Amino acid sequence: MSAARKHDVQPRGGRSRKILLELSLAMTGTSIMVCSLVGGVIHLYATFLAFHASGYVSALLTFAVPFFAELYWIAAIWSETGSFWHGLTVASVAYLALCAMAIIAGILAASPDG
Repeated sequence: MSAARKHDVQPRGGRSRKILLELSLAMTGTSIMVCSLVGGVIHLYATFLAFHASGYVSALLTFAVPFFAELYWIAAIWSETGSFWHGLTVASVAYLALCAMAIIAGILAASPDG
């Protein structure tokens, strides 16, 4: 093998490993961006529910305190309807699952063992 050709040969899995790492990093970044957007939409939905349930002051308080407001409205709707599973709960659980997958993908992409 000539000296020029010798340098073109990469270790086993080197190039494909690099491509997979870059792909997983891109997917992680996209997942984090989607988590941010979905979280905002869920928060606006909770604010909408608060406005319809209790008016402007409730909507303003809900908008000001994102995480705790969603927990409050999940509990309030649950106690009123008697059913845990409703639109806000389903959206929140799906959102938490998506964010967990994004975090796990980020950890796996950053690990040296890949």
